[in-house]
Amino acid sequence: MAQRADKISSEKQRVRNEVSRCTQIIFDIEGRRYKEPHIENLRKLIKDCQEALTEDLDARMEKATKYLPLTTASLLLTTMRNLIKDLVDFMYSVVSQSETVPRELYFLLDAFLESHDISEDSYILFVSDEMAVTAFEHVLKLSHMEQWFPIFFQKIGNKRFYFVHVVSDFIGREASLNWPIVLHEMAHVVCYEKNTYTKYLPSVDILEALRSVPEPIFPIKYQKKLYISEYLADLLTTRVIGAVYGWRFLEIYGTYYDILEPSRAHPSPGKRLDKIFREVRKELQMPKSANFLLKEFEPKKKEWETIPKKTDFDLNVDPILRQILKEARKYTKQLLTPQQIKQSILNSPWFQLLEHNAAERKNVERNLKRFLANLQEDLIEGIPLVLDPFVLYYIFTLDFSTFDKLLPILEPQDEKQEEHARRIKELIADCIRLYAVQKRFLALRSANVPPSEP
Repeated sequence: MAQRADKISSEKQRVRNEVSRCTQIIFDIEGRRYKEPHIENLRKLIKDCQEALTEDLDARMEKATKYLPLTTASLLLTTMRNLIKDLVDFMYSVVSQSETVPRELYFLLDAFLESHDISEDSYILFVSDEMAVTAFEHVLKLSHMEQWFPIFFQKIGNKRFYFVHVVSDFIGREASLNWPIVLHEMAHVVCYEKNTYTKYLPSVDILEALRSVPEPIFPIKYQKKLYISEYLADLLTTRVIGAVYGWRFLEIYGTYYDILEPSRAHPSPGKRLDKIFREVRKELQMPKSANFLLKEFEPKKKEWETIPKKTDFDLNVDPILRQILKEARKYTKQLLTPQQIKQSILNSPWFQLLEHNAAERKNVERNLKRFLANLQEDLIEGIPLVLDPFVLYYIFTLDFSTFDKLLPILEPQDEKQEEHARRIKELIADCIRLYAVQKRFLALRSANVPPSEP
């Protein structure tokens, strides 16, 4: 009997040791030179997990093993330890793979969330082998923590936090032209936060659908749910940042088709782009950009046809999609229309400080196209622009009406052009950082202004 007690006691301690590994992860975060709010919130989440597990673990282990034979009790404790280990290993991986993410990328994604009135600190970016978003609640459910530690899950499972997987090629500052693709993942965060996924096909849980993707039998209702979620993410991203999202999707699909490929979870790229074209033309009122994308699409389509497909099956979900897009309009504060671009420039702090502001305002009102063309020339010559980052990307492409000017950056022909291209891509990241710093500075200054005399 004593031998059994010693064996069980030893197994229980091994389970506790897995929980205590959270302390080292928290220590690693605290040791970072710069702790952005995102990693700080992850630290708090890991600490909350550790405390909630510690609080209930002994009672749970005692209840699970009491009166059971040694072999069965040992097996249960081993299962508990492995489940906790998987969760802690995941957290450790996220923390260790998040340190190389540049702050500028966070600033861009924060701006996207802010445009939907969503907390900017509810997610963490980390390098992975896929592009995806996993909600914290789903992490716990996929780890079976809900079944094995129900009290722990009740205490912690309702916390809203998201793990955003990003492939390494999209992380560097020189990859700034492809950052709009990452906004697609943030659009999924928006849909989670706004409970959009519960408002169509409500009988289908999106986690259940995602879980079933590898299964031999995959119900059509699951595929509909996932297809609509992908179309929604595409269109919400397009509304905020414009045609640059569809353009980058076109450019990178051939290289990253193994990540973006059509499957049970993703519609075909052609179907996705058709909807993006229409959104650019109708919602954003940018026919030139839509025509450019259509023109670029034809040669790309032929290239894609040589890529092996996992499935040829596709679904028409347009009736449901149209309905849910009406709902989405309620929480999308920004549409990157020509009018929005003009207002963003007129309201920007640097424009307000121009010496001849009134004259420049009239110039913008009368000839916005020429004004934007001058800004584009400044940008591609290496002059920073402190603007709303979504407008910044628009100015870089300028409705694709001067695309030839971008070719030395997009397709450099010699070492000099390659160096210039690298500098301009990093400059875009710098501009995003400058805008974020300016915004925070102005917010702090405004908060510190003493009240005026009555």
